[in-house]
Amino acid sequence: MKLISPSSWLRPFVFLLAANGLAATPDRIVPDRIVPDRIVPTVASAPGLGGGTWRSTLTLYNGSEAASAVELTFHPAGAEGKDTDPKITLRLAAGEVRTIEDLLRDEFRLSPATGSLDVKATEGDLPVLSARVSLALASGGTVGLSVPVVKPSEALSSGERAVLLVPGTGNLRFNIGARTLGESATALSLTLRDMRGLVRATTTKTLPPNGFLQETAAAFVGADVRAGDVLVAEVLTGSLFLYGTPVDNVTGDGSYQAAERIAGEALVSDFDPPQGREGDAREGPGVSRLVTATSPDGLAFTRTGIVVSDQADVPELVQDARGWVYLYYVGWTVGNEKNKPVVAISRDRGRTWVYKKVVLSGFEGLADPVDPDVQILPDGTFRLYVTAGQNTVARSYVAEGTDGIHFTNKGVAFTYAGGVALDPSSLKVGSVWHLFTGGIPGSNHHATSVDGRTFTYDGEVVVPKDGVGQIFANGVAVPGGYRFYTFDAMPPAGQSQGINSAFSPNGTSWTADPGRRLSLDLSTGKESSALKDPAVVRLDDGTYLMAYSTRIP
Repeated sequence: MKLISPSSWLRPFVFLLAANGLAATPDRIVPDRIVPDRIVPTVASAPGLGGGTWRSTLTLYNGSEAASAVELTFHPAGAEGKDTDPKITLRLAAGEVRTIEDLLRDEFRLSPATGSLDVKATEGDLPVLSARVSLALASGGTVGLSVPVVKPSEALSSGERAVLLVPGTGNLRFNIGARTLGESATALSLTLRDMRGLVRATTTKTLPPNGFLQETAAAFVGADVRAGDVLVAEVLTGSLFLYGTPVDNVTGDGSYQAAERIAGEALVSDFDPPQGREGDAREGPGVSRLVTATSPDGLAFTRTGIVVSDQADVPELVQDARGWVYLYYVGWTVGNEKNKPVVAISRDRGRTWVYKKVVLSGFEGLADPVDPDVQILPDGTFRLYVTAGQNTVARSYVAEGTDGIHFTNKGVAFTYAGGVALDPSSLKVGSVWHLFTGGIPGSNHHATSVDGRTFTYDGEVVVPKDGVGQIFANGVAVPGGYRFYTFDAMPPAGQSQGINSAFSPNGTSWTADPGRRLSLDLSTGKESSALKDPAVVRLDDGTYLMAYSTRIP
């Protein structure tokens, strides 16, 4: 299959209908006049390939015993729809059938023109409607496709997901377009996957209100769209109709593919993350914030400028087989609760987040679990390590769950006989699980396990960086070995904490990497005092995402 840009009006489109005005709210009631009874997603009267002409044919049938009238409003492509857009009124006698061969040319006196059509009954019953977009060939005959006449109530709504399938064979182009309805912008999260299910691209797309857009598939997604690809769209705000049209590059013949709703509970935040700090402590979740950075190689990181949350500390990052990124952390203000584990979930590689409370069972009678560390097992199980304890003895506990949100305590994973075990960080190397915990400044308790549930102490790991002891925060597998991201335990006077890393070929012997991964940058206005607790995940596209903690200025 060969995907190319179309030279005619019919371009790739996912079709969006932002009907956020359909449900009235106490503070914003959308006038009924802007909500159509039906919508024809795309209409045209324009030159096509090979000297032919695209046209939209509309058939209306008044099946009632009384006359009826409808108002048709044409919204031109590439502009926000307005009440002043071209309108016509069609009147039908009882039982009348009427077919308009070229709607825009013959009734609106518009040609060339492309856009979408709203239908509103103004008298009597709404007629039955049928629409077709066809290309009249210079040699005679037509090719084209039927276009569904849709109800606003049938649209995908906020939080729902739908999928479009790009044909895997044929000399075709895949078309995507958008039509929004309402007074507010419509936003989508788009994920493009290949035939194997691997994520090829993610993006968010915001569309203006009450408008119509046609673009190539590549332009709409912001990436090359290939044969056999799958586009998953999640509605972030508004509501929409979504479709695609594969079009034959030789004949111009096309078909209509309605996006299919896919199962899965809509991700909705349990709470809004707080802004600003609480109190003026030197450190801790009440005065800390989480910020992200990205890297192509896991060594040179660039700040994104995205603040995931204030009053948040001790982050951990993982990515599941679907490409969803999970950012676990301890939140100080979590709705009406304090000092609770939280997971922020992103479907677009960290651009936007949904905030969920982590639900833990089996920890009754223990101090509140904190310092989350997570591994996703091959069968999809989420394994969570936390710091909890009883009678002032802090231990590492292990819990497991299947959805990344709900976990059940499986027992004590590690106890350090010489004192406390804080902030567990796990890494699996081959068949051996390694666990690093804190408790001695500049040193890391090291323990190992064959099952990842019960660990045995193996000694201390000390990896100085420029003479400063390092705290192990988060480990990942990288090409050629393993890398733990660290931060300075007790930097000398006048030097702020920074983020570093250490490399190991086997998970046992560690050597500090040269240079820093990130240093404090006061010019951003987002950081002060220190950078610490780096969490890093190697994403499915080979790049790296980091979340780190800093004191809120």
